[in-house]
Amino acid sequence: MSYPYRAVTVLCLVFSVLPFSHGVTEGDEEFDTQTLGNFYVFADQVIHIINPSNLSVIGNITRDNLGAPLTNNGSLGGDSNTSRTWNDAVLVENPSLGTRHVFVNEGDVYQSSNGSQYSYVSVIDTVSQKIVARPQVGATPVHIYYVNETSSAWSHSDGQGSFFVLTPESATNVTLAAVVPSYVSSQMHGKLIVNGAINPSSYGSNVGEQVLEKFNLTTNTRTNHFNFSSFLPDPSVCVGTHTIVYSQVNQHIYVECVDGAGTIEWNTLNDTFVTLQPYVGTLYNAPAGDLIFVTNTDNSTSAALHPGVNGNASYLYQYIEIGYQPSDPVLYSNATSSLPAGAGNYSAFFPTVRNTNINNIAQAAAAGGSVTEYGYYGQNTADDNSTPVECKYNSTSATGTTGLQLLNGSNGEPATPDCGACAAGITPLDPTQYNASLAGLGVIALSNLSGNASTANATLVSAGAAAPQLSLASNANECSFAQVARGAVRGGPFIAVTADLPQSSVYIVDAAAPGTPLYGQGYVLTADSPVTVTWVPYEEGTAAAPSPAVAMG
Repeated sequence: MSYPYRAVTVLCLVFSVLPFSHGVTEGDEEFDTQTLGNFYVFADQVIHIINPSNLSVIGNITRDNLGAPLTNNGSLGGDSNTSRTWNDAVLVENPSLGTRHVFVNEGDVYQSSNGSQYSYVSVIDTVSQKIVARPQVGATPVHIYYVNETSSAWSHSDGQGSFFVLTPESATNVTLAAVVPSYVSSQMHGKLIVNGAINPSSYGSNVGEQVLEKFNLTTNTRTNHFNFSSFLPDPSVCVGTHTIVYSQVNQHIYVECVDGAGTIEWNTLNDTFVTLQPYVGTLYNAPAGDLIFVTNTDNSTSAALHPGVNGNASYLYQYIEIGYQPSDPVLYSNATSSLPAGAGNYSAFFPTVRNTNINNIAQAAAAGGSVTEYGYYGQNTADDNSTPVECKYNSTSATGTTGLQLLNGSNGEPATPDCGACAAGITPLDPTQYNASLAGLGVIALSNLSGNASTANATLVSAGAAAPQLSLASNANECSFAQVARGAVRGGPFIAVTADLPQSSVYIVDAAAPGTPLYGQGYVLTADSPVTVTWVPYEEGTAAAPSPAVAMG
């Protein structure tokens, strides 16, 4: 297998100012500020190791610990030509053992002879730069977290609704320390808070029930759960929860409602309900906890909330208009203190996921709408479903298990056969059918926020685009889109963000470059479908990168 690598350095001299218009912390953010290191980029049948300082690929991992290629052969629906499905990745350090590993969840599902289903987590030793272990976990693990105090990784199985706690025992051996249920009655997708300010306590979410879970990260146990429905103005809303963050300022957690009902604010000191905030979207917290970002992909804004005193509801500090359908921000500061700096010291980089397909853009406009309007992608919904504005649907065609079908014209054929995700260039992907310059990173210096609840505008930095995907959900409307995500992470002075367009690549933005809105920027070509990226700094005392290699097992 070969890849057409080339590093391209560009300098964006002009960026458009936008008109008004993935998340929780994972525990390994403490490594983000370490200056020297590499990005690990997970793509089609390969894991690239990229040196951002010179935009070079210094290694490729193409085989697992048993020497097998990185395909999903043997999984349900898998084959020898299809890549393993890469979900979240996290860096796990064990100082007592002197080890560092990257743990990455694999989304492919396998079935044992007794009918039980399971998946794997690939474990990469960052010294040898090889996959050294592949422990089994519950089916469909999506999110994974690093718990510093126990040097363990908590991998959440959506299929089983439990956390699988994995602990390195040596450079090549990883054991399953515990399986921790993360549900009361509904085994579904969930997330976890990892924040040293409340250690060993933690809280978890579940998209399928009106319950907050509480955990002890040291004993690997679920210690309590709280049904919040009776506190809501309408107990039938907020049917489940998703992203969840913590603020050390007021010692509250903030929890996203999956149905768009708002954001729950919860007091961790006495585990009581504070309020249901009206702001809708995924959540991310500034490192010092002094701003909480509620990013709404569908309306292209982020509401920055300011925590008050314990027990009192937070207030709106500022709206940020990002445009072009943003996801959760990556924050950068040049502050050198070991303590988190105040939010005003940071710049926020919001990866944008807007549809840049020129056919969709033209068709939506002709129908009197836009590819950025609510519901076109369905980003802030609980499932992979949408209603592209140019698609004409038979309003009576949906059933309890299937979505809407396209409306037939007088000739008995669909009236809009090329609408939405059925448009040219989407499947198969044809880069000539896109204008990738319409997406990238929405950037704003948080020092520019005035705190008067008005609107501040971000600036678009061109950094490629994500490819839209046809929804394969069983209840999806015909020609509707799946949710779209981009991998993005900080590594020292760099921000890395994955892109499918105009070519498969990872963009590297030098966030420390002087001048606003100019940022030194380049990209490195990758194999198809780069979806996940994580930062691996060099070991303390290491002055130079490991020796470059062309391919690694």
